[in-house]
Amino acid sequence: MLSTTITSAFATAAALSGPALAAPTKAQFAGDITYYDTGLGACGQTHTNDDMIAAISKIMFDPHTPGGNPNENTLCNKRARVHYNGKIIEVTVVDRCEGCAEQDIDLSRGAFAKFEDPNVHGRLKGSWEWI
Repeated sequence: MLSTTITSAFATAAALSGPALAAPTKAQFAGDITYYDTGLGACGQTHTNDDMIAAISKIMFDPHTPGGNPNENTLCNKRARVHYNGKIIEVTVVDRCEGCAEQDIDLSRGAFAKFEDPNVHGRLKGSWEWI
């Protein structure tokens, strides 16, 4: 009986505290690498196409947005390492990608150009991880 009461108390406390958000892991994600024209991003910062920045999918981004304010998202300014065809770049996450699948990453034109010419290629298959 005591065991059941303690277990029930812990379950109630966990439910009251809300969903736990997992911190970014060192797992590697595989998906599309695309590019976008930058500007004011979801993290509340303005960037240019030459900045080494990225947007991640809304599926990954949104659960880390406290109180619905994307400027306070805990993933803002986290660094990521992106891999494509033997090349590796590092970018800073500053935006959310509405059209990305969960594991895709959307790069600034400048970052994408480190892999391929954005005027020739628009979508690559690659991987990325948090650093």
